[in-house]
Amino acid sequence: MQMLMVFHASLCPPVIGPSRSTYVMLRELLREHDVTVLSFGTAEQEARFAREFGSACRTIFLRFPRPRCLAQMRRVWWLLTGRSDFPVARDRRLQHWLDHLAATEHFDLIGVSCQMMGSYRFPAGTPLLTDTHNVEFEYLRLGYREATDPIRKLAYWARWRATRRDELALLRKFDLVLAVSEADRQVFARALPPQRIAVIPNGIDLAQFKPPPVEPERHTLMFSGLMSYYPNDHGIRWFIERIFPRVRDEVPDARLLVVGAHPSRKLRGLAGRGVEVTGYVPRIQPYFARAQVVVAPLRMGGGTRVKLLEAMAMRRPVVSTTFGAAGLAARDGRHLLLADTPAAFARAVVNLLRDPRVAASLVAQAAALVADEYPWDAIGRRLRDACARLAPRLEARSALASRSAASPNG
Repeated sequence: MQMLMVFHASLCPPVIGPSRSTYVMLRELLREHDVTVLSFGTAEQEARFAREFGSACRTIFLRFPRPRCLAQMRRVWWLLTGRSDFPVARDRRLQHWLDHLAATEHFDLIGVSCQMMGSYRFPAGTPLLTDTHNVEFEYLRLGYREATDPIRKLAYWARWRATRRDELALLRKFDLVLAVSEADRQVFARALPPQRIAVIPNGIDLAQFKPPPVEPERHTLMFSGLMSYYPNDHGIRWFIERIFPRVRDEVPDARLLVVGAHPSRKLRGLAGRGVEVTGYVPRIQPYFARAQVVVAPLRMGGGTRVKLLEAMAMRRPVVSTTFGAAGLAARDGRHLLLADTPAAFARAVVNLLRDPRVAASLVAQAAALVADEYPWDAIGRRLRDACARLAPRLEARSALASRSAASPNG
């Protein structure tokens, strides 16, 4: 197929969950299809993309709109007027290129990197596909539930109501919606025909996340994620404030590594007393190697947590909230430990720090699960199969065009 893929942000370098999955999605589609890429990105990201993909696909890069403060002002205005901030993804330059490409070239399929890009105008008659990464309005609903500050709580409530309406309306424009988990699929299926949804989970590059040759540092815990993403900041601050003191009561020399870019001022203020906040690191693997236990104390957010798959592939035991492990095939007591209260979470962490036999059993079965269910090559086949679901429509249009060309009046 001739495909056009449109990205709201560059997928190079693939350093956070959405960019990793989009990166692999493009790589897998290039195995069988001719792809043109239209993307936002910096000059550095464009150069990195060229190094990664070379001449494998044609690329058109647009610089991010400036100044971005205007986008923030628009978000506030839309919030005050009862609208979602999905339209902030729209950019006139990208719409211009979509119109130009539609007028000058033929594409069998157009794919976009997230549901908010459904606000653009696409050529009529061309099948549309979107990746979702999460259910955006569910993330906002959970934010409303968890928020304690009255202003933040009100903002989440307003955004949740507006986003639910707009997100479902945009998703109805697409011929195929990719959900990252069965739970997300069920949410989407309340508003969309089931045959228009395919579950394509997040995966992992097993060659990049191998078991390290060194032993972990004794009594060292680790949490990773983009810290400017509020659910990560919310979860790890809850852990530091409510759970880590209980762990230190039992294991006084316990240490916590908080690894990820853009930590908030509040989070940096919690450093000390066994807590290290690293900020951005170029590679996450050395920090997994140091960890005796990986924690995922998440209580809100969306999609599935790639950080858990990475820890499992590197044979590090995981303690997570039930929500943090949602959407994964991992089972409590077999692949990881689940706990949802501060006391239970601390008890699970201490158990793994003190009992290497329990940890060894978990990591062996978790590594097998990841190798069986989450390697990117297997997920890539599922993606290509999902795209092939549109093939009958493509074949029907091709047959119609052939009959029209053969007709004397055609």
